[in-house]
Amino acid sequence: MSPYYTANEVKDILGVSTSQAYERVRQLNIELQSNGLWTEPGRVPKAYFHERLQEKFIKIEVRSVSIVFYNARDIQYMLGLNSVKTAYLRIVKLNKELEKMGYWTEPGRVPKKIFHEKYPYIEPMDQEEKH
Repeated sequence: MSPYYTANEVKDILGVSTSQAYERVRQLNIELQSNGLWTEPGRVPKAYFHERLQEKFIKIEVRSVSIVFYNARDIQYMLGLNSVKTAYLRIVKLNKELEKMGYWTEPGRVPKKIFHEKYPYIEPMDQEEKH
């Protein structure tokens, strides 16, 4: 088993486009290089990836990749909001809190675990419930 994630694996884990995944990998590798470490193009060490994603907040299972983020439509549905914009603003607020604590965030998405820590009375949404 490789100690690295490829950009395609990062794409699947984060649920982003291929170009966004390559950009994330590039950003992470720049961080490593700035600390004098060597990197592999198009790949990022799994341990560093998990560290930066704050694995204590989200669970990533490599073999069966589960979606670890909610998007604005998910939040709108679960909170019964009238608009996606309101849901997006909730995501922005949650992500700002995470960034202040030094965590890495994904624009327009919030880790499921963080959402449910802030809204413990909301049941997790199954993939089948997606509308």
